[in-house]
Amino acid sequence: MNRKKFLIVLPVVVIFVLAGFILWKSRPLKGGQPQSFTIAKAWWPVWDTFQIGVRQRERFEKSFQTTFLQTEDYVSALNKFEKGTADAATLTIYEAILAASNGVPLKIVLLLDYTTGSDGVVAKKSIRSLQDLKGKRIGVEQGTIAHFTLLKALEKAGLGQTEVQLVNFDLEELQQAFLHAKVDAVGTYEPYLSELVHQGNGHVIFSSREIPRAICDVLFVKEAIARDHPEVI
Repeated sequence: MNRKKFLIVLPVVVIFVLAGFILWKSRPLKGGQPQSFTIAKAWWPVWDTFQIGVRQRERFEKSFQTTFLQTEDYVSALNKFEKGTADAATLTIYEAILAASNGVPLKIVLLLDYTTGSDGVVAKKSIRSLQDLKGKRIGVEQGTIAHFTLLKALEKAGLGQTEVQLVNFDLEELQQAFLHAKVDAVGTYEPYLSELVHQGNGHVIFSSREIPRAICDVLFVKEAIARDHPEVI
């Protein structure tokens, strides 16, 4: 999501969160002592806005003692949810589907936003088209939304995974691999997308702008919590 889009979407998100707060505030709570509730999240402005909204929901705080587990990347946040360290997570729809496919009972309870250009593929400037990726080394953090975006880019180019050399890196290694020319392209997301363009002398050859509404950010929770506490969720 570029700056202009973000400035348009942010007020909508804030209004949405505040509206939700008003609705929740008007609903009765079940009795009982406050319970611990942990939400795993990575860095992203919309998720930070959501955290602020949660802090303002007095009704929510009376029924749960809420803790946010800040992680450095999507994989870490998802791992905390899957291993039971967190009761909920703010991630993309891709991670929600991945967790469900791994047998973790969950329920998506809130759509936070759609991304438009914030996920993409950065390549060396010598690579002028997606078709030029054939046979090239492409770095990606496998099992993340960046991996999904990269696969969509290859699909658009008419290339199969076996026609490129996919190299798995964690987020920090991924950036260094591109900056030190260990790979020809990488699949990643903002703010790393823009950083690699400026620092690594690369250019964006594919972004989520080309697959509108395919990627969205959501809040998902353990199925048991959604079932047992509908007055909050």
